[in-house]
Amino acid sequence: MLRKTARGNKRIAVIASLCVSILLTVTVYATGDYTIGITDDGEALLSRFMTRQKAVDLLENNNTTVKKDLPFTNIEHFAVGKTKKVTIIDNGNSSEIYTSASTVKELLDEDVINFTSEFDFLNVGPDTIITNGLKIEVIHVTSENYTITFEVPYQTIEQEDPTLLKGTSKILTNGKNGMVKNDVEILYHNGVEFKKNVTQTVLEEKVDMIIAKGTKELPLNDTASNKANLNLGEPVKFSATAYCACARCCGKATGITASGRKAEYGVVAVDTRVIPLGTKLYIENVDGSFTYGEAIAADTGSAIKGNKVDLFFPTHQEALEFGRKAVNVYIVE
Repeated sequence: MLRKTARGNKRIAVIASLCVSILLTVTVYATGDYTIGITDDGEALLSRFMTRQKAVDLLENNNTTVKKDLPFTNIEHFAVGKTKKVTIIDNGNSSEIYTSASTVKELLDEDVINFTSEFDFLNVGPDTIITNGLKIEVIHVTSENYTITFEVPYQTIEQEDPTLLKGTSKILTNGKNGMVKNDVEILYHNGVEFKKNVTQTVLEEKVDMIIAKGTKELPLNDTASNKANLNLGEPVKFSATAYCACARCCGKATGITASGRKAEYGVVAVDTRVIPLGTKLYIENVDGSFTYGEAIAADTGSAIKGNKVDLFFPTHQEALEFGRKAVNVYIVE
């Protein structure tokens, strides 16, 4: 009688076990709301993504236990039929996680993605729908800052000046280099340069050099263009200066030269040891940029020594503009 009872109990247990298994299968297929995992005492294990059918097979063949709403502190969990596999790429390393989150924002709320700064971001937006196989890359943003200070060279600007004699120039404004500071910020995405921002501050403005270039033609005497008709000796190189009949040039404004001749265009002062007074001359610039023309040695000067010649100009301004030049002096024979 006892054996019959034992057999009956065993049969009842087997039938009950089958009923539970069938009920479990139907429940898993029907709801998908159960959490399958492993408890601290090792009751059940499901640590990687599985299809609904795979989960059912494990339940039927391995006598694993299904518990509803097990605390997440002591199990590895996912919802059967709802979990999606997501690949997270961070600093070149890929890892796979399983989540039931619907959007990337929900996944971020689970704190499974680590940002290292407030500027880090993902390759997908927070509203992106999570699908199975989605790849999410973490873009870490870093920056580098430095400052460069450098000089800005001034430019030389030439301006034509009709009041200055041709071949002469005058500095109107002296040039000065400027100073500039560049604050540079380089942004890196995962260690690769992405963008460079430069903020420039002018510490000192540059000042361009302005030079006035004379365009005024030198006055020529009537025979200046008749060089070909003159019987000229070999040219001798002289240093030429200029003067007028004013007191600043001559010490007194008499308008009379050392030879007693009236000072006028074409009258030049010479060293009489080199060129005797009364010698007829023809004078032109060495580089041919101007011609003084025919002249006569009719004056002297304390500063006129050796191969020097002082050319008369009608006004003091013209004499200043001429300055000092190298000329060829011909003796008219």
